[in-house]
Amino acid sequence: MNAFFSGNAQLPSTTLNSSTRRSYDSTGNLTDQLLQNGSGRFLRNGYESGLGFDWNLDKNNTLSANIGYDNFGNHTRGSYQQQESQYGIPAGNPISNLFSVARSNTEFRAQSIDWDLRYKKTFAQEDRELDISLDGSFGKNRSSYGQTQSLPSGDSTFSGSQGNSAGHDQESNVRLDYVQPLGEKIRLETGGRIQVRRISSTSPTYSLDAANSAYIYDTSQSNALTYDRNVYAGYASLTFPAFGFLDIKGGLRYERTETNAGFSKAPGTIIPGYNTFAPSLILSHSFEGEQSLKLSYTHRIQRPQYRSLNPYVNASDPKNLTRGNPFLQPEIANNIDLTYGKSFNGGGALNIVLFYHRSDQDIQPFIAYYPSFTLGDSVYTHVAVSTPMNVGSENNYGLNVYGSVPVGKKLNLRSNLSIFDRYITAGALGGNAITSFNYRLNMNATYQLTNSFVMEFFGNFNSAHNEIQGRYPSFTSYNFAARKQIWKKKGSIALTTTNPFSQYVNQRTDVSGTNFTLNSLRQVPYRSFGINLTYKFGKLEFKKEKDESKDIPSTPDNN
Repeated sequence: MNAFFSGNAQLPSTTLNSSTRRSYDSTGNLTDQLLQNGSGRFLRNGYESGLGFDWNLDKNNTLSANIGYDNFGNHTRGSYQQQESQYGIPAGNPISNLFSVARSNTEFRAQSIDWDLRYKKTFAQEDRELDISLDGSFGKNRSSYGQTQSLPSGDSTFSGSQGNSAGHDQESNVRLDYVQPLGEKIRLETGGRIQVRRISSTSPTYSLDAANSAYIYDTSQSNALTYDRNVYAGYASLTFPAFGFLDIKGGLRYERTETNAGFSKAPGTIIPGYNTFAPSLILSHSFEGEQSLKLSYTHRIQRPQYRSLNPYVNASDPKNLTRGNPFLQPEIANNIDLTYGKSFNGGGALNIVLFYHRSDQDIQPFIAYYPSFTLGDSVYTHVAVSTPMNVGSENNYGLNVYGSVPVGKKLNLRSNLSIFDRYITAGALGGNAITSFNYRLNMNATYQLTNSFVMEFFGNFNSAHNEIQGRYPSFTSYNFAARKQIWKKKGSIALTTTNPFSQYVNQRTDVSGTNFTLNSLRQVPYRSFGINLTYKFGKLEFKKEKDESKDIPSTPDNN
């Protein structure tokens, strides 16, 4: 049996934000400019705990179960100065300026109970096994926000809203996997899965009646939803040798997805069910000298999150609205990889992958600008509305290289480099195709000064990349650590630091669309210093079973 508890809390940190949005008429004349400059103070905390057991009934039958509880949340308080300028046509001179201060406060808290029960049976025949599992979760969350806009003096609030949301999320899964050897080096794998998910939420919103200094229930922004989704899946794969030098694994996965959703702002919305056939094929060959070559093809789908499907319009920032899209289709991915691997004496390794990954119906946020936008009884002027949309396709092709090199007995270097080109077609959204050259690099160096003293460095860099409407920022982080074992190696003390030479990570974003441009800068406080103390006592060993992940891919689901 086992039990655990862990918790964490972050000291408050302040992120700086600034943006400039310009809008134009159909002939390219500047009509409106919005400047925003402010900051948000963020903190978070949470804890989790759990109980579990593993029971070997006999040498062929094992039963295991776990139950856990999670509780986490965050809180953000922010404000920003805002200047909106109107320009005359065609002279281009400002004819009005409105200065204001916006203040916001958001809170979020979520709790969940997760459980699983697993039975595994092995047989006298080697590699034959049956695996049955049940798992589920029950979660609830509550969030709230408040925002006001006032004159720069802060003594005349002319706009504001408050809202809260309470939601429940229940999910249950039944899985069955069976492996049957059919002869030497021939193996059949088959199984199925049923997933049932139920989601509901209510989100009342109240808008400020400035004349009476009261918040009134706003039917145009209040929202409720129910979202039920069932997935029924089955798969089969066969592994076998061929031609005396090739190992082949081929399979097919079938899924049926059925969704029933109720949106208070879009009654009668129907989300059609759909079938998915996901084939896969792996060809591999091993060479002398610890070398291997593998060619693989996989087909996957990525379902949209239910929040992305909800047509509710979030107007907490009156100049930047967000809403869901109930007509989103799942992303469909087709991936081809050619992999060469080699292991060296002394612990070194090299892995080279040539890849082509294509995603159709790719889901991306799409921003549209409206001189006037009507929401219920409210009219918003000079506003940007962000909606998730399916674009045509995203194509990534390139090279990934991983290497691990021991240098002497004390230094070990590990690095991963990915270089690829991205080509995005706009599809039904219209516009030109988007291309960009991208690269990612990370490096880890470990130096063993003494038997009980280790120093380590880790660095990571992601290049800026283009999406359907513009360029999104690069990201750089680096870490230093030194760890000393103490008390006969039962304890350790470590000093760590992240990005010690710069207070912020600067993230610049430049996007554009029909009749608007948006340039923003987000300065994230990423520098940190820490101390880590560890002490181990007693002697308890858990022998985890090897997780033999199936090469027949399940459909990834980030909901």
